[in-house]
Amino acid sequence: MAACANGCRLGGRPQTVFADSAAWLSRRCCRPRANVFCRKCQELRKSSSRTLPALLQCSVPGSGADAAALAASHEHTCQSAARASSFAHATETTDAVVREGSAPSASPQKQTSSFGHPAHTHFAVARSTHASVLLNFSGSLTHRRFYSEAKGQTAALATMQDPVEVLNFFAVNELASTHLLVSCLRRVSALCDKRKPVLESVSKDERLQKLIQVITQRADDCDARCLVDLCWAVWGFRAAPDVVEQLMNRMANVIVRRENAFTPKQLGTIAFTFSWFRGTPTDTVADFVLAECVKLLPEMEPFHVTLLFGSLRRMRCLNRDVANLMIEKLTDDVDRFTSDDVVGVLRALAANSITRGFLLRRVATLVFDNMDSFTPKQLASILNSLSLLRFLTVENGEELLSRLRSSLYELPATSVAEILEALTILNFPRPEAVRTCIDLIAEKNGAVETEVWLRDHMVIVAHAVIQFQLYDKNPVVKPLLEEVFRSRVNSSRTHHRVEEIIHALELEKASPRVDVPPNWRAMVDQANREEQARLEYSGLQNELTLVLDSLRGKFQLQIQKNQPAGPYNVQFLDDETKICLEIDYPCCRTPHIIKGRHLKQLGYRYLLVDCWQWRRLRSEAEQTVFLKQLLSGPLLELGRLESDEPEH
Repeated sequence: MAACANGCRLGGRPQTVFADSAAWLSRRCCRPRANVFCRKCQELRKSSSRTLPALLQCSVPGSGADAAALAASHEHTCQSAARASSFAHATETTDAVVREGSAPSASPQKQTSSFGHPAHTHFAVARSTHASVLLNFSGSLTHRRFYSEAKGQTAALATMQDPVEVLNFFAVNELASTHLLVSCLRRVSALCDKRKPVLESVSKDERLQKLIQVITQRADDCDARCLVDLCWAVWGFRAAPDVVEQLMNRMANVIVRRENAFTPKQLGTIAFTFSWFRGTPTDTVADFVLAECVKLLPEMEPFHVTLLFGSLRRMRCLNRDVANLMIEKLTDDVDRFTSDDVVGVLRALAANSITRGFLLRRVATLVFDNMDSFTPKQLASILNSLSLLRFLTVENGEELLSRLRSSLYELPATSVAEILEALTILNFPRPEAVRTCIDLIAEKNGAVETEVWLRDHMVIVAHAVIQFQLYDKNPVVKPLLEEVFRSRVNSSRTHHRVEEIIHALELEKASPRVDVPPNWRAMVDQANREEQARLEYSGLQNELTLVLDSLRGKFQLQIQKNQPAGPYNVQFLDDETKICLEIDYPCCRTPHIIKGRHLKQLGYRYLLVDCWQWRRLRSEAEQTVFLKQLLSGPLLELGRLESDEPEH
């Protein structure tokens, strides 16, 4: 074991000195086996103004000339070390340790290292450019790469919990590498995500604007990995798109020039990020992502396919041919699905309203044949997805719920809300299961004032209470609805539930008394108009229209499309008989139980056509028989049919 000039022993591994940061100021000049240091070593360790030559003279046997020469050749790095002294704590955790192995030699007196130099203890000076200089203390220098201080600074960024602290860090390190600046922006966005007051405050900070401006100017220097990190950083500002608009324009121009540069996972991340924004950048990237998706499709994993499918749908650039290719890819790989793949595929199919019966049958078979392979949280997601797709019977739902019953109290509130939504869509015949889920969500989230509740959870709970008429839960539901209607209006896919809740507050006397603001009513009307326009050319609606028009005799109706019926709008309406007819599309967030109850209360006869049942009808004759059987009940009540009259 070697000893330093002051008598301290060098033990274990050789020590590394960082000249580009102040991390080495807090490190030991040597690593003794016993925690014993001479007075001079202790003074050098405690002193924040010591120089590199002094450190090397203390730590390494040999002349100080080599150390002085090394210090002179890195004078500018020593200056940067002084500038970074305020962030020494950020880089103390980085240990760029040099492990020098010894090559076998016939002579034990003269062993050589793998570099061909005598095997002495070495010191490395790591620079911010990831280059280092290796000194062998016999006078020769060898270049070698080590971890730089940027690694420690990136690790330190991950521990910062205040966006202002991150911006202060950037203010001192404006000339740092592009990757480190992107890490700063990503950390700021992560700390502002879903924290609207913090986001509004940080968005006005000049340092954030300066950070975005610097990254925008350096966008051309970003490689594929850095661009993906930048996408995640931008995604955190989706609630304030104006802040990153200029940066996104620059990113879009850089990305479209990087053909064949991204992996499937990276391409999915880019598509996912830009799908949350609207405007020129998204339009610029959309066609590029679509073209790259076709190239990379054969090597994609199921997760990549589902991520790209949902992103391209949100970007409104997914055409039928590419969609079919992606579904075929999932169908071909279904035998290789893991439990995570099953959950992800079902969630993607439900979120994007994809009704491919063959794929769903294969995936559902995997679920019920291998239920022991799924965690309770995964089973809750599967139950929710299959119920949204209308691909689950009440009996199968009972089987999944029995698997979840023992672990129901251990699930997070989000999973319990998924189970409650599934029970609502199935119109589960056991209200006590619904009551248990409502109590669990209320217990896990606490009072409304705690701001733990998600708005979707509030709407799900309120809708379940009204559908199953559990009005003893009104003390729980009333503050939830008051909080929902106080919040910002959001035209989302849950507008069907909100519409039924609003009308229940007016038509059902036992419901809680809550005032509904006009802007929420306007949101529901606008969402209904958009949905009607989207379904106007639906294949199912066109088929149903043709069959209804072909009915003759006592079954003939004067059907009109998209008409008001009481406070609701319905897809098909006959004014004379007040027969309302609608298709129960998959992924609709409500089973229309409340709507049917209200329309019946107002004198209408509400009929619902199951989507999957209609798809099983192979010919127009079968569709005609099905509709006549469906219409027979209301027409018998009206006296237009005799009870013994055949229905075909």
